[in-house]
Amino acid sequence: MTMTFEDLLETWSMDREIVLVKVLNHPRARVFAAWMDPAALSQW
Repeated sequence: MTMTFEDLLETWSMDREIVLVKVLNHPRARVFAAWMDPAALSQW
């Protein structure tokens, strides 16, 4: 049986969440600086 979009909405719950994690092999200061600089962030 193929689930339809409506079937998915019926089973969807607010108590579920998806957590995405990316491990960066760089010093914290460099990662923070990259997040604060829009030009650097676009390169990540």
